[in-house]
Amino acid sequence: MNVKWGELGDFLLRLISILRPKFYNRLTWAIAIAGLAMMSTTLVERLIVVFLEKTIDLKITGQNDVAWGFALVIAALVYHLATTSMFELLKTQDSARKEEKKEEQKSEHDRDVFVRASQVLSTEQLENFLSWLENDHSYRRDEISKIEEFGRFLANDDNTFLSSGLDDLTQSYLRSILALLNFTAYKFDIFPPQQTGGNLRFCMMPDLNIDRGGSPKLEKMKKYDELSSELDGLVADLREKHREWRGGIKSNLVI
Repeated sequence: MNVKWGELGDFLLRLISILRPKFYNRLTWAIAIAGLAMMSTTLVERLIVVFLEKTIDLKITGQNDVAWGFALVIAALVYHLATTSMFELLKTQDSARKEEKKEEQKSEHDRDVFVRASQVLSTEQLENFLSWLENDHSYRRDEISKIEEFGRFLANDDNTFLSSGLDDLTQSYLRSILALLNFTAYKFDIFPPQQTGGNLRFCMMPDLNIDRGGSPKLEKMKKYDELSSELDGLVADLREKHREWRGGIKSNLVI
């Protein structure tokens, strides 16, 4: 029969709990004192014993009192060891097993969240979006919809990572995603205006971009350059946060 150590430990812990009364310390002392009493006698008791043995040849103590007394002391020590040290050891091992099982369940949950997140948006899809946004200052509606869906996924309480380190990295990553989405929502417009279909193209401030029919005025071009620098910073930050997040996933979940 194959018995796991965890199951054996649980059985021993329950057994000792049953055999371990609330007054186990007093019981241990009582057994030990009884044993010591059998191993030793007072001076008066010794005189009485000697007198009775000499006068009427009566023995009121046994030959094995010391042996029995010693056995009781040993029994008290063994009982104390079983109900204290061994009991605490088994409790510690039981707590360690429960904590290990809890950590395994947390890892399984976090691994499942990551797998489903990757199905929403892969690293390759994110990089394609960022590269096009960075180089052409434009995006398509279908592309940014994936980023928005990914952000909603990470913000959902049901998808919270249970590992505190991963959750912190995810929240930082999510803030970077939302910052970029907020920028694109306010600084990008449909361009060219006459488009058909659902997958519309959006460009950053076309009225400031001379290459897209915008104003040739110097102050307008300067404003566009400032927006370009801001966009570059947001893209770089999101790349870095994604890298940190993926690194945390690998180190915590071994994926």
